[in-house]
Amino acid sequence: MRPSACPQVFSKAEGDKSVSPEEIDYVISAEIPDKKADPVGYEVVSQFKMHGPCGEANHRCPCMVNGKCSKLYPKPYSNSTTMDENGYALYRRRNTGRTIECNKIHLDNRYVVPYNHELLVKY
Repeated sequence: MRPSACPQVFSKAEGDKSVSPEEIDYVISAEIPDKKADPVGYEVVSQFKMHGPCGEANHRCPCMVNGKCSKLYPKPYSNSTTMDENGYALYRRRNTGRTIECNKIHLDNRYVVPYNHELLVKY
């Protein structure tokens, strides 16, 4: 669910790259939208933002290198966004039970390519 008010994402001094997980979650999602509450979001995520299927489900997927996904999917579930030691975001991917069927394979939040909801729906 999207926060009701925009955090002060742009109030930082120029060049200051310290961004909180809450600020990241406000602009980037890596989860499947609720099909009933957001049918348009669900549809565009299912069409454009699902990775795979790859791995055991499809060894011939272009991302497969030496039997593993070169993009590191499926990503692990995570209840909150965190930052790794290099400052990169590890996006929130909760186990919500939502899936999208791609080529007869049900993919969950671990296969969502991160996106900005407003831009994805608009364009």
